[in-house]
Amino acid sequence: DQFGVKYDDLSLPVIIPGRVGAGKSSLNKYLVIQMVRTPRDFNVIIPDLKGEYRALQTYSKHLRVLTKKYILINPLQVPDWMTPTEYIVFFSKLFTRENWLITTSESVLIKILTYIYKVRGIFDGSQNWPTLKDLYYVISSRLESEKSFKFRDIYLWLLNRLDPYILSQNFDCRFGIPHRIWRTENVVLEMDSGFPDNMYSFIVSYLAGLRYTYNLTNKLVGSKLRTLFLCDEGRILFRTRDTAVFGESYITEIVTKCREFGVGYIVSSPETASFNQTLRAVTYTKICFPLTDGEDKKFIKRSFGLDDEQADYLFKLPRYGQAIVRYGGYENPFILGVPHLNLKRIVSDEQVQARMAEFYADLRTEMRVDETVEPIGVVEAEPAYAASLLYFLGKEPFAKVSEKKRAAGFKSPAEVAKAIGWLEKHGFVKRESYRDSKWGRKYVFAVLTLKASKH
Repeated sequence: DQFGVKYDDLSLPVIIPGRVGAGKSSLNKYLVIQMVRTPRDFNVIIPDLKGEYRALQTYSKHLRVLTKKYILINPLQVPDWMTPTEYIVFFSKLFTRENWLITTSESVLIKILTYIYKVRGIFDGSQNWPTLKDLYYVISSRLESEKSFKFRDIYLWLLNRLDPYILSQNFDCRFGIPHRIWRTENVVLEMDSGFPDNMYSFIVSYLAGLRYTYNLTNKLVGSKLRTLFLCDEGRILFRTRDTAVFGESYITEIVTKCREFGVGYIVSSPETASFNQTLRAVTYTKICFPLTDGEDKKFIKRSFGLDDEQADYLFKLPRYGQAIVRYGGYENPFILGVPHLNLKRIVSDEQVQARMAEFYADLRTEMRVDETVEPIGVVEAEPAYAASLLYFLGKEPFAKVSEKKRAAGFKSPAEVAKAIGWLEKHGFVKRESYRDSKWGRKYVFAVLTLKASKH
């Protein structure tokens, strides 16, 4: 407000590098207070990994805080502005890219989700939404019968990435937080525990993707700001990656298109390497707090368009409270002072609950965990070690138990015994004793069953 910066300018990304403790968080809090103190024609979403933004409730009644308990999301719940087919493609790209899966996984996921949506009747208008648990069970079922090692690897990687989501209560619902909340409310998502890096990237990209596709579908174009994401963890969102293997991250892909549809980002990080080239190229406002690394200085000099004297001043800034700003609305870079923000008090969980009671009550009327629906394809996944031994037995069916440690991945008879135990329990082998000569002693063999032959 003091500099007359138009809020619509924030539909182009803002990056804020600076070492820990230099004042980035204080600046972000000042910005949030200004933006939520009175109703605006845009909303702010803050994925909070430090649990520090709840204190801003004391400055505005227009800020909603979602504690971990109330962050309930079903990523397979189709929004009303997308067809199931469009949503399947959207989710598959988003999940594979933000969870660092090889690009082949995307097409496999599309086929699996198409099957699940058919079973649930989603294409016929049903709202019997599947969950990530359903997805997990179906992949496990297909792994059970898959003979191709290539596809087995893909299924195993998908299950590996799904594990944290399945264990989290935040995705255990059929009707999650209504999609309109992400477009209309100023929301803090408290993600300071139980949200690993990939999950954090997925949630932020998912919410940004929902807003982007909504604006695209409803032709809400122009540079008018509609939703602003304030993210303190740029190192997670915009990590450098091998795009030939994993593809470009979803959020990197849409960040170049978001200005036209009014979706903005303020991204902070203690290191300039967190900002990939795509983000740097579309940034309109850059705010640099003190840095200590020489490589950071090179980046700031080049990116901010500073001369040598101005670049050297980076190392003369005080430890806290001053930053160099390069704003597209001004001809020259300037120095910004950010005073320490002394929040008056710590807001307890009980106080958050009391302040948000009415908001939480409204959410509960639409969110639902429905355990009465039978999961799709409940099959225990076949462990990789069991699959390896089964393959070995198919090639050498007369190998003695003591010889089976020659199978790929085994180092000891104990590991072999564990694998045989699993295969026997699930009906793939039977332990039987036979002599290998007329007078010799009997040896134990793992005999393949008819089920194994079909497998």
